[in-house]
Amino acid sequence: ERMTTVSLSFASANLKERFLGRVRALDLGFKGTDPDSTLPLPSGETLSILTATWNVGEKKPPAESLEDWLPAGQHDVYAVGFQECKDKKKWFKGLQDHLCR
Repeated sequence: ERMTTVSLSFASANLKERFLGRVRALDLGFKGTDPDSTLPLPSGETLSILTATWNVGEKKPPAESLEDWLPAGQHDVYAVGFQECKDKKKWFKGLQDHLCR
């Protein structure tokens, strides 16, 4: 089994703490099985998580936008999985460029 480590950078300490607080909120029992259910955080905010998977068939990231598949800026956390993906670095870069613009 192979594990990949991802490093995250934040524009400020406040944004880092906000992100980590939302991740910690998952430990409060949010199951994510009902798309209409939300987990209230101590600050009154909610955490939006998009999960997606794609069998890329060993292809490179598309030249066109990934917006139809992954709407950028609409969720707090994106959990993305790929099957049949040998070129993980190019896909990671494509996702990063799309979601962090």
